[in-house]
Amino acid sequence: MILKDIRWRIWRRAQIWRHSRRDAELYNHLVGSLFTSQSSLNSANILGMAVAAAGYLLTRDKLYLLLAAAMLATGIGRTSVYHSFVRHRDKLVTRADGAYYDRLFFIYSALFTTAFGLTCYALIRHPASTGTHAVAAGAAVGYAMGVVARNAGRPHIVVTQVMLTICPMIVGYALMRSTYGNVAVLLLIGTMLATVFVTFSLQQNVIAVYNADKATRHLAMFDKLTGLMNRHTFSEQVSQVIATDPQKKFAILYLDLDRFKEINDTMGHTAGDAVIVEVSRRLRAVTRAGDLIARFGGDEFLIKLGCTEIVEIEHIVRRIAATLAQPVSVEGKVFAPTASIGAAVFPDNGLLAGDIIKKADIALYEAKRAGGRTYRIFAPQMESDIHAQRTLRNEVQLAVDRHEFVLHYQPIYELASKKVVAVEALLRWNHPTRGLLPPGAFIPVSEETMAIVEIGEQILEAACQIALKLPDDIAVAVNLSPVQFNQPELLIGAVRSALQRTGLAARRLHLEITETLLLANTPSTHKTLDILAGMGTKLVLDDFGTGYSSLSYIQDFPFSTIKIDKKFTDSLYVNTASSAIIKAITQIAKDLSLEIVVEGIETAEQESFVRMLGPTQGQGYLFSRPLPEAELLLKLSKPASDARRMSLAS
Repeated sequence: MILKDIRWRIWRRAQIWRHSRRDAELYNHLVGSLFTSQSSLNSANILGMAVAAAGYLLTRDKLYLLLAAAMLATGIGRTSVYHSFVRHRDKLVTRADGAYYDRLFFIYSALFTTAFGLTCYALIRHPASTGTHAVAAGAAVGYAMGVVARNAGRPHIVVTQVMLTICPMIVGYALMRSTYGNVAVLLLIGTMLATVFVTFSLQQNVIAVYNADKATRHLAMFDKLTGLMNRHTFSEQVSQVIATDPQKKFAILYLDLDRFKEINDTMGHTAGDAVIVEVSRRLRAVTRAGDLIARFGGDEFLIKLGCTEIVEIEHIVRRIAATLAQPVSVEGKVFAPTASIGAAVFPDNGLLAGDIIKKADIALYEAKRAGGRTYRIFAPQMESDIHAQRTLRNEVQLAVDRHEFVLHYQPIYELASKKVVAVEALLRWNHPTRGLLPPGAFIPVSEETMAIVEIGEQILEAACQIALKLPDDIAVAVNLSPVQFNQPELLIGAVRSALQRTGLAARRLHLEITETLLLANTPSTHKTLDILAGMGTKLVLDDFGTGYSSLSYIQDFPFSTIKIDKKFTDSLYVNTASSAIIKAITQIAKDLSLEIVVEGIETAEQESFVRMLGPTQGQGYLFSRPLPEAELLLKLSKPASDARRMSLAS
């Protein structure tokens, strides 16, 4: 049973050794373990020559001087191999590179150990004395243990050295033909076998440490989820490509999945991870063998393409987009991933890897600004646009802190009586150098940076303050951004706070919501609107007809008013469908006890036509342009009761 266990252990160690020879990287690592410590190598050389010198001093036999010279020569040879390996360590790539030093070290070590073993044999065969035997036995066993500790990464070298050291001593003791000699033989055989097993065990430890280090390095260089290289590794690879051939052109694509956050938010990160893994698989399938792919983090990917012609880049981008858009099923739900892509070219757009990636990122930003599901190739103008956007972001935040945002108010009136029933608060930016800016100049940036949340809090209270200065039957309408609904607690708190701080009746605060917010129809959105309506405020569906209009919005959400978009008013005389739509919506609203406001009335003819179709309220430049606070109060303040009838002439 013991012999069977020993055979199994030897066979297992042999399998590990053969496997290490197949893995060039592991093989070179094990060879490299022979060259990690010059001090231990020097110690072995000194020990061997010291034993030979001791033998000469004890016996005055010149044989020991010859053996010392042999060990000096082979020791120098072994040291030279060590220094050569250290100089060329970084150039060792193939297994053949490591095998060269493996063979040299083995040869010099075998020659050195042969001389050392003969020295120990000679000491034993000298007329018996305590001194010679102590030197031989102590030096041999100590040398063998040192060899095991130092060279365990290459077991065949250890086994050879141990046998060349101890076997001559075994022969020497066996020739004594005495009980003492026989006991010594048994002890030395046991020592030799023990060193062999210890060597293979230590090699296993070396391999385990190597594998753990390799796994750690892999985690540091590659994305754990997809197996793609990470940002740092990608940048290094691209830098290496540039350093190797600075004249070779290539392109980098920066890809970002559209609306990926919705998958994580609605289905959880496990589903999101599954989509990321599938996207990475598709990217591997659609790119060529020489292309590099990396996951940049989250839902972003980088691809290095060998092509640089715009036509070819566009072809590949379209192929990637088409591949990604194929439906993917996750947890029983089907998604069709889409992406925004930015592209930049080396060396046209930069000379360093970081520069090219940055330019591709800028192009990606432009693709996202265009609404996503598209691509952009970097152009110098984009960089100046990005700088302008960055400057605008900073200015918007400063404007929030300085309260530079102001409200203008456009009246909403009854078409028949011209009586003002509400005023819509329209946001303007009183910029210190550019003057009064319209919403389109800053709202997108405000939403992108979330500054709109704080702006919304400011204008809610300002609008409520103005309403208090108007007749009690005139309401104030405030537009809410979809971004504000991402933080429902803040929005609800801001509305409640504005009403409490000003004392305005909730029924006089109208909150205008665009259809964009309602597309997702999430439980959070529904709950937030229910709470706002429950507070007594009136909810207005703004710009009805501009997007994915659905009559289900009117049924599903607690709206009290529908505002028909200006585009229908503009096309009343050129598109018969516009008048039919206005008439139909008006009838539905009347059946549901909802108010209808038609926007964009700019001529008397339009006003007359709209009245004929059924709506009772309107808004537009025919009645009044948006007015600054002072002008509005001059015409509609409580004392000026006769000012509530306004006309174009006013």
